[in-house]
Amino acid sequence: QAVKQLLELPLNLTIVSPAHTPNWDLVSDVVNSCSRIYRSSKQCRSRYENVLIPREEGKSKNNRPLRTGQMYAQDENATHTQLYTSHFDLMKMTAGKRSPPIKPLLGMNPFQKNPKHASVLAESG
Repeated sequence: QAVKQLLELPLNLTIVSPAHTPNWDLVSDVVNSCSRIYRSSKQCRSRYENVLIPREEGKSKNNRPLRTGQMYAQDENATHTQLYTSHFDLMKMTAGKRSPPIKPLLGMNPFQKNPKHASVLAESG
């Protein structure tokens, strides 16, 4: 943001006019004012050229695979939604195949629920 908005330079740092060059000391001051990590002007330049430019252009020098969150963000969580929709459909289909549980028919007498309790209560009167 410091390079693009404050210095108004293009992403690839092409110099449009001779006086319009990146001021890495200014970038370093901006980064250090809003970051917990201190970066010198040399570190800011190196990070911008080696990390930010390739990432913004979609080219990664280290060819590391994308993290799961990044892959989901690329397709606006369509894969994530599809995964959970398929899980839900499988659960619904499995639940539909099961036979419903057989509930015993209970009469009006509450002691029919548990015959042991009924016998204890009958003994004690």
